[in-house]
Amino acid sequence: MLPKGFDPSPIIYSPKPPHDYRLLIYISLLSTAVIGGLIWLTLTFRRLNSRLVAQIEEKQQIEEELRKSQELFSLLMKHTPVYTFIKEIEGEQCRVVLLSDNFFDMVGRPAAELRGRTMDELFPEGMARKMTLDDLDVIRSGKAVEVEEELGGRSYTTIKFPIKREGASPLIAGFTIDITARKQSEALLHESNERFRLAFENSNAGMCLVDLKGNLLKVNRQMSELLGYSTAELEQMTVNDITEPNYRQLSTTTISQFTHGSGDHFEFEKKYLHKDGRIITGLVSSSLVRDAAGEPCYFIAHVVDVTKQKEAEENRLELERQLLHAQKLESLGILAGGIAHDFNNLLTAIIGNAELALMKLSPDSPVVSSVQQIEKAAERATDLARQMLAYSGKGRFIIEKLDLNHLLKDMLHILEVSISKKNELHLDLPPNLPHVEADATQLRQIIMNLVINASEAIGDNQGIITISTGCQMCDRAYLDNFWLHENLAEGPYLCMEVTDTGCGMDGETLSRIFDPFFTTKFTGRGLGMSAVMGIVRGHKGAIKVESEPEKGTIFKVLLPACDSTVALPVREKQYDDWCGKGTVLLVDDEEQVREIGTIMLEQLGLNVITAGDGREALEKFTSNDNIAVIILDLTMPKMDGEQCFRELRKLGSNVKIIMSSGYSEQEIISRFNESGLGFIQKPYRISDLQAALKELL
Repeated sequence: MLPKGFDPSPIIYSPKPPHDYRLLIYISLLSTAVIGGLIWLTLTFRRLNSRLVAQIEEKQQIEEELRKSQELFSLLMKHTPVYTFIKEIEGEQCRVVLLSDNFFDMVGRPAAELRGRTMDELFPEGMARKMTLDDLDVIRSGKAVEVEEELGGRSYTTIKFPIKREGASPLIAGFTIDITARKQSEALLHESNERFRLAFENSNAGMCLVDLKGNLLKVNRQMSELLGYSTAELEQMTVNDITEPNYRQLSTTTISQFTHGSGDHFEFEKKYLHKDGRIITGLVSSSLVRDAAGEPCYFIAHVVDVTKQKEAEENRLELERQLLHAQKLESLGILAGGIAHDFNNLLTAIIGNAELALMKLSPDSPVVSSVQQIEKAAERATDLARQMLAYSGKGRFIIEKLDLNHLLKDMLHILEVSISKKNELHLDLPPNLPHVEADATQLRQIIMNLVINASEAIGDNQGIITISTGCQMCDRAYLDNFWLHENLAEGPYLCMEVTDTGCGMDGETLSRIFDPFFTTKFTGRGLGMSAVMGIVRGHKGAIKVESEPEKGTIFKVLLPACDSTVALPVREKQYDDWCGKGTVLLVDDEEQVREIGTIMLEQLGLNVITAGDGREALEKFTSNDNIAVIILDLTMPKMDGEQCFRELRKLGSNVKIIMSSGYSEQEIISRFNESGLGFIQKPYRISDLQAALKELL
């Protein structure tokens, strides 16, 4: 039971205090009574003042904020991906005060078990000792430090900083980050960079890194050796500084294509400038390098020196061109010789018949004039045939020692009337030049063709044509710059230059100028310059042409200077009353030649047997014992004149032989090398035939 007069309601219900004061219950133990096993307290309530209430509320707020801060800190230590720690320094030891929960991943033990332990208790001896020393250094220096550590095959970086406390042991706090993946990436990058460096530095080709402005960022040793500059010099230069001027636009275009995304790789041939001024030909392979965002940042150029290969290729092509040209000239020479041979056979019949007709006609006959015109036309045709033979290099030359200056002076008048009146002709003829062994008629043809060609190049404009002569020693290097130089020997050569101030020639025209039937004129046969080349070839000389459009042309002809060789005599042939006796075997594959030859020989009092080729000639010779002379054509089917000649000598026969050909006498004599061998050149007259027979018989 409750004590008498006790009212518990104040304990159960407390109305709002008056004056809006909040009440803080102050419990004071005034008296104690035990009744029936219960303890009865007597409580006294006092009203506190407002200042005290505010202090109490502030304290409660601070305690609440502290609680929340501790809760947040606990959440941080539980969930942070960074290893976070606080350690306390005790003398020379460091003891764990607090650790984040993720330290379990590092050491394999819960954070709660790690608190209060020293480094020696947590880590291997060497690592623990280093950690402790690092911690002590942080406290002594008072500065934050960053260190890298290895544990369990993984890499970590740790930032430590000191926390000073008044009146208590200093603390060290820090954060540890697992950098294993980064270290592995760095190792791979380093390995890749090292491989690139070794490949870059030890490449057999020149290599350089170039930015998109054309600056050389880095070059290797081979590039330095290729261009003659040091690597330091090159790395201060641009691409255009080392590029031959004609190729600088190519460099600019390539960089522009890289910049604007037109491609990531280009290959091309380019010429570079060596430090000493030489031109280096490089085969270039350029590849673009992009940054992590895919944007172009620079490109790598790989340069292979192909200078020697290009020179060898150009030399090979030049040799091929020379060979093709020589083969073309040889083929065309054979063609020209063949045409001239057939042409001469026809002319032999024409001229022979015309001559015989004139011998039989009365001077008063009205047809004499017509026959004479036939003769003149045939003579002009003979000149054309001789031009073709000259081109083939086998024309008939009457060789004698000539003074080239004297020959030019004698030709001055005919040259002046052969050119335009607007052209001036100048001669530059130094005295006391050596003589040249040549055919005067053929040299006149060279001079006439070159001068007329020069006049036509000047056209209707005012111009000057200069002919100059001289003598010079020519070595192999100098001769190699001329056409027809292949078989020339070094030594003294007489040179003649024909220079004009005309329109000049471009490269294409210049390359074809000596081709037969090539002409830049509206009309013309196109044999003039090809005949010049044939004559020069036949005289063991060479020729060179220099020309540019609108700058005129220079023709330079070299002829071997005269030595002690005696000039061959010139035979003057006149028809007289001489007649021979005996039988002549006339061998020719052309029926018209056999017919007119038979008439001529019979006119000269000789009996005639004919044969159409060498085999038939051998048969008729062996079946006739009274043949005194054989007139043997050189070129025939089945068996030609040379084979027939050899077979006749094998038979032991000493029969006299006259070779008949459109080729030169000198070639025939050198080919057969037999004294007493006669020669008659087609087309021939009865007077030529008479002279050859008289000399032989």
